[in-house]
Amino acid sequence: MGIIDLADFSGCGSLLQLSHGQLSHGRRMQNWSGAVEQRASQLREAGLETRTAAVLWHANSIDFFVDLFAIWQIGAVAIPGDPSTPDLRRQQLQNALMPALVLEGEGAIERRESLRNFPLDSALVLLTSGSTAQPKGILHSKSAIIRKMQLLAAAIDLEDFDTTLLALPTFFGHGLICNGLFPLLHGRSLIVAPGFTPSFVSDLDRLIEEHLVTFVSSTPTVWSFVENFSKKRKKPTLRRIHCASAPLDFKRMNTILNWAPQAKAFNVYGLTETLGWIAGQWLQPESDPRVVGQLWGSEIKIESDHRISIRSEAQAQAYFEITEKTEDLDFEIRPLDCWFQSSDLGEWCGEKIRLLGRQDFMIIKAGLKVQPEEVELIASQFRGIDSAVCVAIDDQILGSQIGLAVVRSGNLSLPFESMALRKWLSERLESYKIPDQIKVLDRLPVNTRGKVDRKKLLAEWGR
Repeated sequence: MGIIDLADFSGCGSLLQLSHGQLSHGRRMQNWSGAVEQRASQLREAGLETRTAAVLWHANSIDFFVDLFAIWQIGAVAIPGDPSTPDLRRQQLQNALMPALVLEGEGAIERRESLRNFPLDSALVLLTSGSTAQPKGILHSKSAIIRKMQLLAAAIDLEDFDTTLLALPTFFGHGLICNGLFPLLHGRSLIVAPGFTPSFVSDLDRLIEEHLVTFVSSTPTVWSFVENFSKKRKKPTLRRIHCASAPLDFKRMNTILNWAPQAKAFNVYGLTETLGWIAGQWLQPESDPRVVGQLWGSEIKIESDHRISIRSEAQAQAYFEITEKTEDLDFEIRPLDCWFQSSDLGEWCGEKIRLLGRQDFMIIKAGLKVQPEEVELIASQFRGIDSAVCVAIDDQILGSQIGLAVVRSGNLSLPFESMALRKWLSERLESYKIPDQIKVLDRLPVNTRGKVDRKKLLAEWGR
């Protein structure tokens, strides 16, 4: 039997694939079994076997899901990759992963000579650079994926997902598992879109109305687009909204609530190691957008240093640490502990958890610790600022200075307004947390997963 078969679930939903500029029509698929069987036969003939792997360098399409289920039907491991990965990096990753096949769009198959045998029950490797930009693979089992589907179904009303819009990358756990496989494997309709680009968001209202979309999930940076481009018409079909992948600020939260006041909006917390969402909080006016409370099939504890430790029934099998070796990469398998310590920081807020930020982003200034997310949350509430991001700037004396990059939402004019902004911050933050440098940008750099690219921001700081 394959790793994950459509028969494992009550029934697979239908797919509608949209392309840029084609929101009213698209390619549809309802009968899965024939297409998956045919593709599985092609992959077997090309050399894919149980416990070997196939890398998918295409995303957000019907062909992607057909390939995914065909790989699993064979009992092999799927490794979704970011199609924008440069060729040299692709070759390095493929040499380290040692897949049997490399799959491109439009059915293209490349057979590889060297093979890696994965552990039994392995189903999926999610590639992530994390916050360190060092590539890492997270290995998940069939059992964990099936259990994740069950846990979410027990915690969340499936009717909210009747028609789900997927515009997040399918090589990203949040997009693939929670926004894609969860509704699809429970018989719901899935609309697959190219991504949350400004042009796409400008038509988001119309798309939701035409296709009677009931659920959409995104990242905080998407809501900057929505605020600027959406016409904010009433969307009566929309029942539920999730925002995940990074903590919300008050401005983003209010944008969501104003955009779809009739829908239930949730701030959602999860990790790639847990196949996505493990907790959520229903957002209400005046609520703290960084608080999550309802746990969905996982346990959380907070260590003395504020690090969040997690134990989940849908936890990853192991890390594949991808290490640099001369001009190539190599994998080193490291199993996860029963309780694994994340890089997220939090504190108890009654019986709920307030997310403070990430350990990786911490700024050490003259020996004092500054959590950049705290500065960002306060700065984003200043008039005329749409969004704000803090980064550590190297300093020979202090170790680090605090750099604050802001994006305008109105007629904010810096440096003329910088004194007012500094005064605003000084009334709300300790003196050592006040930014040393303030930079105004037209937009923040984001990666293909919709998160702010802090490394790129820092590299561009002095330009």
